[in-house]
Amino acid sequence: MSRPLSFFLALFAYLLVSPVSQAETADCTDWNFFTLPAPWEQGTLARGINRWGTVVGYGFNGAAGKIVSFIRFKDGSVTTFQVPNFETLLTRRNRFGVTVGNYYDNNPSGQRSHGIVVSGNKTVTVDYPGAYHTNLSSINSYGAIVGSHGTKAGVTDGFKLKDGTFRRVHYPNSTFTSPIDINDQGTIIGVYSDQKNQGHGFVRVNGIYKTLDYAKAMPPESVLLTGINGSGTIVGYFYNGPIPQSFIYKDGVFKDIVHPNIFYTLVWGINAFGYIVGSTDLNSGGASMFTAHCQ
Repeated sequence: MSRPLSFFLALFAYLLVSPVSQAETADCTDWNFFTLPAPWEQGTLARGINRWGTVVGYGFNGAAGKIVSFIRFKDGSVTTFQVPNFETLLTRRNRFGVTVGNYYDNNPSGQRSHGIVVSGNKTVTVDYPGAYHTNLSSINSYGAIVGSHGTKAGVTDGFKLKDGTFRRVHYPNSTFTSPIDINDQGTIIGVYSDQKNQGHGFVRVNGIYKTLDYAKAMPPESVLLTGINGSGTIVGYFYNGPIPQSFIYKDGVFKDIVHPNIFYTLVWGINAFGYIVGSTDLNSGGASMFTAHCQ
C-alpha cells in the first residue's frame, strides 16, 4: 500500500514560534533534483547530507511493502538499507560514513522503535535504558549522538550519547524536548514544548539553552529546526499556513529558501560546505528530493 508524503511528515512534525525581523531570501545555487526508481514510491524523504555529499533518508518501498532506508552517493548511485523484516529510517551520516537512525519492531503489544548505529557491515541496536521508544537523530564526527526516548504513553525527552554514556538533553521547564542535530563543536539544536504546550526551537551551546523562534511562523505547530553545521549555520522549516517553507539561519539572520519551480521546501540537513538536503513537490507535478548550496 502506498503511503502519502503526509505520513512521513507526521513522523517528525513537531513545533515552534518566534521573535525576529522579516526574513530575506537565501542565495541558493547548484540545485540538484532527484528521485529513486521503482519500487520506491513518492513521498521518500532525504534526511541528511554529510561533507562528501552522501544523502541518507527513507521512504515506502513497494517491493519490501514497508519503509526502507537508502544511501545515495554523490555520483548518484544508491544502496538500500534495512534492518531485516523491519521498517527502517536512517537520519544522519557523519564524515566517516557512520550512520544513525531507528527501526520499528513487530512487538505484539505495540510497535517499539529502537535506535541503530551502522558502520560498514556492522549494525548495533541502541536502546535508552528503560525506554519504550528510542530514536537516534544525528551523529557528529566524534561519535557523539543525539536522539529522543519515550514512554508507551508518548512522554518524550532528549539525550546525548557519547562513549557509551547517556546524558539528558532537556530544555528547562519543558514538557517535551527532542534534539534533532549535533555539530562537531557539540552544539545541539531541536524543539521543545513549554508549559502551555507552545512549541519552540532551541540551541544548546556548552550546556546553555537558548530559544530560537521565527517571526514568520504561525504557532503553535509551525517550525522545526532540522540541521546545523560546524559553522553554526542552522536550517529548518516553518508553517505560515498549510504549506511548509524552509529557511537558513546564519549570523542572527533568517533567510527563506525558495525556488521558482518548487511547490514547497522541506529542508532536513546542511553539511560543512553549505549544501542543504530536503524534499519537495515540483510545480510540474511529482515529488522529488534535492540538494542545493545556500548562503
